[in-house]
Amino acid sequence: MKWIGKVTGGVLGGLVMGPLGAALGVLLGHQFDEDAGPAAQQLPPIHVIVQQPPATGMPEWVKIIISAVVGAALAIGGNIVMEIIKRKMVGRLAARQLSAELVDKLSMIASADQFWRKYESADPKVKFQVATVVIETLKRDRPERYVYFANNQQSVIYELEAFEELRRFNRAYDQFATVTEGDYFFVLSLDLEYMTKNATKFLQKHSPAFVLHPEENDGLFELELEALQSRKSGNDVVGG
Repeated sequence: MKWIGKVTGGVLGGLVMGPLGAALGVLLGHQFDEDAGPAAQQLPPIHVIVQQPPATGMPEWVKIIISAVVGAALAIGGNIVMEIIKRKMVGRLAARQLSAELVDKLSMIASADQFWRKYESADPKVKFQVATVVIETLKRDRPERYVYFANNQQSVIYELEAFEELRRFNRAYDQFATVTEGDYFFVLSLDLEYMTKNATKFLQKHSPAFVLHPEENDGLFELELEALQSRKSGNDVVGG
């Protein structure tokens, strides 16, 4: 490596004094290379010894086992946390959907209750027709979302706050499908108020700002009553 002095001297000389300086730098660099060569050859060899630290602590195979166990524990813990988060998200979604459906059903119940009370002191024949209209209308309006969650996501809705009130409401609703004509008055006198009470408790927990809209069903029960009376009149004429 006898060219380092020449190159360095030439560059520095050229920068300071131009071409003449470069020539002078090369000469001086040459002399440096010649002097440094034998000195470099006389330098003793350098030996670098890297010592390993003394073996202390636990064996390597123990470390491997501990790492595997910790990794497995973290994976299991992560899965558990994700499952908890997932269940909470599904629970919130179920609560929102069930609350929305419950507002619709409770609005219908409110309309039915107003209609039923309007004819509470009517002629027994008319009152029975009113009861028939209310029962048949509510029977066709069964809560479908609750049925879905009850059949497919039982563990999720069972964990909802005030779930027992929700279940009572829907059990009472199911009675409309099985009640006999002889129990119409009894069911309407008790169940409408009972259902309203339980549905309200559930909504207060999951949708406290809920607003009923019974006005959307204005005229529905009256039209059903008129249709029923029309059919009855037609049958009486045919029978007569």
